[in-house]
Amino acid sequence: MAECKLDAVEDLPVTDDLPSTQMLAEAADIEVLDHKGQPHLFRSVYDGEEVSSRVVVVFIRHFFCGACQSYTELLSSTATPALLSTLPVSTTFVIVGNGEPALINEYAEKTKCRFPIFTDPTGRLFDVLEMAKTTAVGARTRYSPERWLWHFVNGLWNIVTQFSKLLLAGNPMRVGGEFVFEPGQAG
Repeated sequence: MAECKLDAVEDLPVTDDLPSTQMLAEAADIEVLDHKGQPHLFRSVYDGEEVSSRVVVVFIRHFFCGACQSYTELLSSTATPALLSTLPVSTTFVIVGNGEPALINEYAEKTKCRFPIFTDPTGRLFDVLEMAKTTAVGARTRYSPERWLWHFVNGLWNIVTQFSKLLLAGNPMRVGGEFVFEPGQAG
């Protein structure tokens, strides 16, 4: 597949196409960083003895993205340990950003995120999994339909109050996505 770069909101495709076995194998060996900056192979977030049977990996746009913050906060408040324990398959969520690890704890606090958060500052994982790139902000969402103005003001506030961290937040052109990993499905 060719690199996916988008220019307008109406060009934002949604796909349920599965990544190839080769893409997953390459992605598995890419390092992601935890909040301390310690490297972990991407495969370790969804595979291993200490990992749930089903792991939903949510890739966010960047650590200052208001829509991503709302989405992460919604996930954390609705996919509670009590709810997840009722599912027939052991399930958890993992968040992956593309900024610097120094912002992970701040992001977790702001979004009240209870899930593990990692980051790929190189963006290589996003590229291997062929996630789109665009400057478009996207359409309103069901989880924050009236909050466009809030996201805009919050984004400006982040820029003003955290200007020194602006370049650490991650590439704002990277669009996130969700991948569900289950035993034996990934490289």
